[in-house]
Amino acid sequence: MTDIALGDQGMKIPYRLVRSNRRTLSLTIESGGALVARAPLSMPISQIEAFIEQKRGWIERKRSEAAQQRAPFVPQDGACLPWLGGELRLKFCGVPFCVDFDGWLLVPRGGDARALLRDWRKRRAGEVLTPRVHLWENRMGLNVRSITYTAAKRRWGSMRADGCLRLNAALMHCPMALCDYVIVHELAHLTHPDHSPAFHALVRATLPCADELRARMRAFAGVTTLLAAPKEDDA
Repeated sequence: MTDIALGDQGMKIPYRLVRSNRRTLSLTIESGGALVARAPLSMPISQIEAFIEQKRGWIERKRSEAAQQRAPFVPQDGACLPWLGGELRLKFCGVPFCVDFDGWLLVPRGGDARALLRDWRKRRAGEVLTPRVHLWENRMGLNVRSITYTAAKRRWGSMRADGCLRLNAALMHCPMALCDYVIVHELAHLTHPDHSPAFHALVRATLPCADELRARMRAFAGVTTLLAAPKEDDA
């Protein structure tokens, strides 16, 4: 019997917990950078999280190595696409458009799979990330004029002086905590257009763990090219 649960959201290192009839505790870094802890059924959460904290250096190192060695993503049956800290498994079938549910991503047969997936990712980014933008702009007392989702290869986002926000839809391949960091970072530019000490102070005041999240972003740099078209680049 296996019990799957999400780790304590108050933890500095988010993880997915898988319990089973095993004797030892192990940690695994999935292709998207998500941390999975596999533990015995009776092991206390406190012991699991203490072990995770003890292995922080190893976790960060493995995430960085995974980002540098990530194999090119090939859209095919059974392929796993990193998604919001977990993964979606692709299944090509007779659906009219891409749809994700319960860990699966159904993709139409025929056509340009990457283009179909980019369109789906952009739509889902709008559904998932737009409410997060509104949440953070309300908390920060700011106002965004418009939100556009891109498929840039190197930039996570940008903010124009007139309040037009651009976010990379590839953020959907990252854990939500990292999406929030990018959103807060770009919103802070409405107050401080540069990267001055005042800018970083505002980001840290909004997200006390901002420095840690910024460091974690490096492990996900490769996901911006997962679904990129051959000639697509930053806009």
